Amino acid sequence: CDQIHGRCNCQAGWGGRHCNVRLHPACGLGEQPEPQIRISCAGLRKLSPVACECLVQCLEDGEQVCGHSSAGCNDYWKIGLPTARKSQAWNLTNEVGFFSRL
Repeated sequence: CDQIHGRCNCQAGWGGRHCNVRLHPACGLGEQPEPQIRISCAGLRKLSPVACECLVQCLEDGEQVCGHSSAGCNDYWKIGLPTARKSQAWNLTNEVGFFSRL
């Protein structure tokens, strides 16, 4: 913690005045001894597949999440509307399709 400014600059996945509050508990990496390693919401795409509950918790905190195959982060979202005729993979790389399925 920063003693001069009186606040903690918490590592990814931690919050609270003393960085002792686990953010996004559904995004945990399983049971770990202390201190636990936490992953930022933006970095979750590297750990795919990710639980929908984890993505919802990230979004509720105003954090950005990536779609299937890093759509919306490393790649642009597909243009158009999702339909039943398009593949599930295509629909999940479309912003409307991805967020509607959460």
